[in-house]
Amino acid sequence: AGAFLRWFRTRPGERASPANLLTVGVLVSLVAIGTASPSLAQQFSAIVNVTVLLSLYCFAIAALSLIRLSRGFTPGRRAVAVATAMATIGCALALTFTAKPVELAWSLVPPAGAALLYLWLRRR
Repeated sequence: AGAFLRWFRTRPGERASPANLLTVGVLVSLVAIGTASPSLAQQFSAIVNVTVLLSLYCFAIAALSLIRLSRGFTPGRRAVAVATAMATIGCALALTFTAKPVELAWSLVPPAGAALLYLWLRRR
């Protein structure tokens, strides 16, 4: 029962299990080490920019979902929904193209990891 390993599950009444806190701590430490820069401002800027890129990916995915959901709308509402979704996707892509290549590379790590985790969990 549940998609994740038993090790990640919390006990009733707990807010966060030690395993989850440890996992997040390790991931955050890896990000901090992986983005190490000569100045703290450069490191913070890289982390923030990657976070913004991940948010833009979420906007684009939500817009794609809106297009899919619009099949059930009336023709007038469908046109508005599709136009809104296309504008959202266009703006997200335009903003994504302004990122540095290293930030784009970093921003592809979480979706790739999520895809691998999804495929692994689906096989179970």
